This record gives sequence, structure tokens and C-alpha cells, in this order.
Amino acid sequence: EILSQSLQALPDTTMANDARKQLEGELQYLAGLSQHTLENIRTLAQELRPGVLDDLGLHAAFRWLAEDARQRLHLDVELHIKAVEDTSRRCKQPTLYETALFRIAQESLTNVARHAHAKHACILLTQEQDSICLQVRDDGCGFDPSEHHSGLGIFGMRERASLLGGAVEIQSQPGQGTTVQASLPQPVETEVVHD
Repeated sequence: EILSQSLQALPDTTMANDARKQLEGELQYLAGLSQHTLENIRTLAQELRPGVLDDLGLHAAFRWLAEDARQRLHLDVELHIKAVEDTSRRCKQPTLYETALFRIAQESLTNVARHAHAKHACILLTQEQDSICLQVRDDGCGFDPSEHHSGLGIFGMRERASLLGGAVEIQSQPGQGTTVQASLPQPVETEVVHD
């Protein structure tokens, strides 16, 4: 009878070991998934309003964006900033303007990497007497702007500019690359107060 009970317990032990191994595998998968989710949340939080805008100013934020595109999107990005007051100095562009310019450039580069099959992009940020202009050009495959595109990226860029009284225009042709041109009216400058 003791031998019979031992033999009957044997399959239960084997089943318990199999169940434990399966559970360990599932727990490892969940731990990896949790880590990946946490990394994505950190990335999204950084992209909403990058701390580099607050800490180092508009110029540094655009340099960071170009470097991020090189590393994360594998896209060679050339950056030119002309006559735009650096927000780390005396005058500061309003936060909404900085964020809008940054996010429009970021979305443009994301679209370049996702759709254009481009190797190179150029960001040009200029300040004119009555406006701030952002241009993002790429050497990708281009597209026909008259065709309906279901993505939210272009809509979001136009919405950001429109909320500040500006506009976004997109020029592209199949085989000719794409240029995204955003223009925002010049904001009223305010003094940065340092305590």
C-alpha cells in the first residue's frame, strides 16, 4: 500500500514540476513586458514636454531632437537655427510655442523615419520680424499630398500650429521628398526672472 501511494504521488510531483516551470516562464515574460512598458512610459513622458526645453532652452532641445533621431530613428539630421533667441538666455519664447515647435519637428522626423525611407533630413528654425518658421525637409520617397492620409500626425501638427494662430503646409511629390513648413506668429517676448 505504501508503494502504491508513492507511485500515485509520482505523477502529481511531475505535474507540479511542469506547472512550476510553466509558471516561471510566464513570470519571466511578465517581468520583461513590465520593464518594456515602463521604458515606453518614460519615453512618452519625456516626449510630452522634454525637460531639456526647461533646463537648457530651445536650441539644446532641437540639438537633442536631432541626436535622438540619429540614434532612435537611424536618420541623419542636419540642424540650422538662425536668429531664434535661445530660451536659456534673457528672453524666453512662451512655453506653448516652444512645445509646439518641438513637437511639430518631432512628428515630422517620425513621419520621415516611418514613411519616407529617407537617409537625410534637415531642420531649419528661423525667426523673422513677425513669425517663427520651422522647416523639416527630407530626401525620401515623397507622396501625393492631395491623397487622403489617415494618420493623426499631420492633423496633430496642423492643430498645434492653428491653436497658436499659425499654419503648417506640406509640400511633396512622389520621388521628390517632403517639406513640412510651420509658421507661428511672433509671440510677445517676456523677461525671464532669475531669483
